Amino acid sequence: MSRDRFEQIKKYLHFNDNLTQKPRGDPGHDKIHKVRPLIEMIRDNFMKIPPEEHQAVDEQIVPTKQRISLKQYNPKKPHKWGYKFISRAGESGFVYDFEMYTGKGSVDVSDLGVGADFVLRLARGIPKHKNYKLFFDNWLFSLDLAQTLSDQGILTLATVSANRLKGCALESDSKLKARGRGSCDWRVETQSNAIVEFNRFMGGVDLADMLLELYRIDFKSWSKWYMRIFFFLFDLSVVNGWLLYRRCLAAGQKPMNLLQFKTDVARALLSGASLATAKRGRPLSDADTKSQKKRNYTCRPPDSTRLDGQGHFPAWIDSKQRCRVCVQAHSNVKCVKCEVSLCFTPNRNCFLTYHTM
Repeated sequence: MSRDRFEQIKKYLHFNDNLTQKPRGDPGHDKIHKVRPLIEMIRDNFMKIPPEEHQAVDEQIVPTKQRISLKQYNPKKPHKWGYKFISRAGESGFVYDFEMYTGKGSVDVSDLGVGADFVLRLARGIPKHKNYKLFFDNWLFSLDLAQTLSDQGILTLATVSANRLKGCALESDSKLKARGRGSCDWRVETQSNAIVEFNRFMGGVDLADMLLELYRIDFKSWSKWYMRIFFFLFDLSVVNGWLLYRRCLAAGQKPMNLLQFKTDVARALLSGASLATAKRGRPLSDADTKSQKKRNYTCRPPDSTRLDGQGHFPAWIDSKQRCRVCVQAHSNVKCVKCEVSLCFTPNRNCFLTYHTM
């Protein structure tokens, strides 16, 4: 695909009807109306996956410096400027649910506070009274939230700010400093080794961020603020797909790494596009055909496409090309789906070999 073609597709890429958006100041105004259907569709699919026992709720930042009110600033994050998401992830890094933070006053807040409301909404997808554990930090924690989740049968473990203790007798900061670096104090209801457990299972969202950062789709788009969110969700879906693929592998089977997986996804999408119907428009003239450069190289399709057993039919080509299996021979037969030349003679059937081994 040429650059201009890509830019044209991006120009006309929309996810919702602008005419259905309520004006600012209206009680039903949605700041992320433009991407709301996409967000809800991806959330619904993520929540279909069976959850892990230990899960964490934490922030995710989609980096951007666009001039928009949705942008947040957090000096403690690697990307200080960006769109803020509150996500629930398992210890493997799989993100099961998320919400985009749209600023103060955008949603109704209960007596528990903004952070607690985020946790309660994200915890709706966790099975109740099934011994699931939820971890989060002091920005989201309150004693009332812990009690509410406990009533729902969800165990919690979190750090807490001193102003949210409500009389809980923890040692003061001055006493902890006097005891030396690394000193701590805690209170537990039923869990032991609280600090060890928290450090072990709190990093699910951070692990997802690390995987996203490895091969993030990153480019500047000043005209449409929501393109950043679209590519973030695309990357997140690929990472979740890779983690689900690793979960479903047979014992002893060596998994492909994230880069190989993402490359295979791209190749599978390209091979699917090659099976589409013919392009509309006027037919090419002889002058147009001669002006086009002849392309002899074809990419190897991913194994998931090569071995899927669907749509692999032989086709005759006028000019012989090197067989992809035996290499030394040339053939007039190619696979219409894989677009590679393969021998198909009385002496050998590379066409069958290629699609079964």
